[in-house]
Amino acid sequence: MREVFNFDDDNIMIVLVPAFSLQPGVFASVIEQDDNVQHSINCAAAPTRLDKDIGNNVDINMTLFKQLLSFSKDGQTFSLEDLAEHHHLRHDQSRAESPRWQFGNSDATAQYTILVGILGRNGRYGLQTLYVEDVRKFYLQEDLPDAYERRELP
Repeated sequence: MREVFNFDDDNIMIVLVPAFSLQPGVFASVIEQDDNVQHSINCAAAPTRLDKDIGNNVDINMTLFKQLLSFSKDGQTFSLEDLAEHHHLRHDQSRAESPRWQFGNSDATAQYTILVGILGRNGRYGLQTLYVEDVRKFYLQEDLPDAYERRELP
């Protein structure tokens, strides 16, 4: 398992205190600033990680990972519909399990469109084709798929 530095409240204070000394009027609720990051960058209802209020939100959760892979209807690719169905399940799971759960539209979009945007390649669904094996390699080996090509910008 990989070692990950967890950016906690003490680290946030090291960064924020000098900034607040320049603008002292904004020092309200600093301890909760990590929640703003949690729910906009490292957000709840992630495809393969738990919400931080109910568990480890850094390392991959193999149950959630296997659940994601099982949503491929043909076992080889994910359609956008497959990903949308999985997102709705994770949304409902997070809402049921986490006492402070929140999830905005930008969070919902980011979690799954980043997968397609980074790993999608030409295939059955055009450039949005997401292959199960590519997702497996990306999450388990933290590597880009074989023959990965960066797409050109429009």
